[in-house]
Amino acid sequence: RRIFGIAAAVAVMGAAAAGIALRAVPAHPASCPTGMVLIEGATFPMGSPAEGETPDDETPQHPEQVASFCLDVTEVTVREYGKCESCDKPRMSVEFEGLTPNGRAFESQFCNGDAAADHPINCVDWYQAEAYCGSLGKRLPTEAEWELSARGKEARTYPWGNTPPAAGRLNACGSECS
Repeated sequence: RRIFGIAAAVAVMGAAAAGIALRAVPAHPASCPTGMVLIEGATFPMGSPAEGETPDDETPQHPEQVASFCLDVTEVTVREYGKCESCDKPRMSVEFEGLTPNGRAFESQFCNGDAAADHPINCVDWYQAEAYCGSLGKRLPTEAEWELSARGKEARTYPWGNTPPAAGRLNACGSECS
């Protein structure tokens, strides 16, 4: 079972302990709660072109219509998640299909620790993320909402555009990944 975190719209999908889940609520134009941003509804090209370098489950690219919705601006921190009395505690290890014991040990070192209270929560599964969102009267976004918020209606390769990743554009991995 794949482990997820609860992250913000500018996050890029990453390793097992990284985040892809967000909190969303239905939107009425310009009426998002504090701490959330309006993602304007749009019809956009979802998925990837058949000639791209992505897995088959992301093709064929097709038009997808999404209604406006509100999305949290920032990641859910370890501290915020910890305030949820009805939520299960996050795991301290990573589990997903195909993970070797060495891979588990490596990935699990990045799970939530006491010194990481202001870091984004990770090592929670989809059900934990859903329960957390529900405790706040919010929900996880759909796959289409996530893709629209991350790529825009222009279907950018990256949230910032089509320029390849570089240290000034994202923090995908530090020296610990060397």
